[in-house]
Amino acid sequence: MLTARLDELVAVGALPPERRPGAEYAAWSAVHGLSSLIVDGPLRGIPDDEIERGVAAVIGVVRRGL
Repeated sequence: MLTARLDELVAVGALPPERRPGAEYAAWSAVHGLSSLIVDGPLRGIPDDEIERGVAAVIGVVRRGL
C-alpha cells in the first residue's frame, strides 16, 4: 500500500520522480522505529498526547524529506 501511495504522489506531481526510488524504506523505517520505541522501548508508557506529538513529528520529517 505504501509503495502504491508513493507512486501516486509521483503521478500527481507531489513527489519528484528522482526522489521516489527507495522512499518507502525511509518512510517505513521512520514509522517502524517510532512504533518500536513506543511499544517495546524507552517510550513505552508515555502519555497519549506525547505519542501523538511524536507521530506528527516523524510524519512531518518524512514528508519534508521526501
